[in-house]
Amino acid sequence: MWTKTAILSLLGGMLALRAVVMADDVLQVHGSGTTNPSKCFWLIMDLIMDRAKLPLRMTYRAVGSSTGQAEFIGNINGTTGADFVPVNDFGSGDIPISTEYYNSLTAAGVEFVHLPLVLGAISLFHSVPNVSTEPGQGLNLTACVISRIFKREITTWDHEDVVAMNPNLDLPSSNYPITV
Repeated sequence: MWTKTAILSLLGGMLALRAVVMADDVLQVHGSGTTNPSKCFWLIMDLIMDRAKLPLRMTYRAVGSSTGQAEFIGNINGTTGADFVPVNDFGSGDIPISTEYYNSLTAAGVEFVHLPLVLGAISLFHSVPNVSTEPGQGLNLTACVISRIFKREITTWDHEDVVAMNPNLDLPSSNYPITV
C-alpha cells in the first residue's frame, strides 16, 4: 500500500522531471483518465499545489480510462508514433497501455512508465439460485474466471471452470445463462 509520503514524493519527482520554469511562469501539469482514483488525485494535487515553491496548477479530468490513454498517447485522431502529440502530461487507466501503442511510442522515442498508484476493489453481484449466503459458502470465482465472464468467454453458470470451483452448485437447468 502506498503511503501519502510516497505518493507525494512520486508526484513531486514527476514535477521535477516535467520542466524547468522561470519564477514568474506557472508550471501546468494536466492529466485525465479513469474515474476511480479521481478524488485521490485531486487531494494529492491540492496538497502539492499548496506546498509547491513555484507557481503550480495541476488538473485531473475523470473522463474514463480510454479517453485518458488516448489523450496521454496522443491518439485523439488515430495517430501514434511519430505523430505523438499528447494532450496531457499523464493518464490514468484501469488497464495498461497496449503492446501496440507501447511499441509505437517507444519506436518514436517517447519514454514513459506504467506506475501502479491506486488500487480499487470491484464487487460482483449474481442471481444464481440456490447459492448459500453463509460466509465462505457462496459462489467461488477466481479473478481469471471473472475476467473470462466479462470477456464473454464463459457464458453459462455450468461452464466446467465454474463448476470445478463450485462442485455443489445446484442450477435449475443446464446451460443456465450468465447475464452481464
